[in-house]
Amino acid sequence: MIQQGKRERAALILAHITGWAIFIVFPIVNEADLWQAVSRHPTLFIATNLFLISYFYLNLNLFVPCFLSKKKIIVFFAVTFACIVLYFIIPWIFHSYFFSGQPFRPDMPFQGKHPEFLPDEHFPHSRMRPDEMMKRLGIYTRTTQFLLVFIVSTGIKVITQWYEEKHRLKELESSKVEAELSFLKSQIHPHFLAN
Repeated sequence: MIQQGKRERAALILAHITGWAIFIVFPIVNEADLWQAVSRHPTLFIATNLFLISYFYLNLNLFVPCFLSKKKIIVFFAVTFACIVLYFIIPWIFHSYFFSGQPFRPDMPFQGKHPEFLPDEHFPHSRMRPDEMMKRLGIYTRTTQFLLVFIVSTGIKVITQWYEEKHRLKELESSKVEAELSFLKSQIHPHFLAN
């Protein structure tokens, strides 16, 4: 029984590692531009993915059980919004501390040139359309990544809680039936003894 539990835990850990490996590597393999950005700034790439991984498990084990499951919807979405804002400003924080040597100040407009935002032959700065600018800033990719992590972690926890509640109700119903049967047996036996 203990060995089976260990095997199940090991399989679960392996599934998580495999899932994260696919999540992190797949976009790089499919987008040459993203691979170039990663090779230029691996620290930023690692930091953003560590943030997503941390958010996944915080949402799974803390935000959903403490807020969503207890009907604190506004708090849940406020925390989620704060996390996505933080996720989007990570590149600016890294630029300020690691690339330009200037401390990051949220009250000041962005200064300097982030390497990911420099114009190149594929994205001429003077002729960049709004959709190209969005792509260049990584808005689509980053939004998709965060939403995927949010949906999967929330979905897993909600479904798990639903199954656990269903199982609990089934056990409660089974216990109730057993208690009623025991009560009936206790009533029947004295009746036969009296006869």
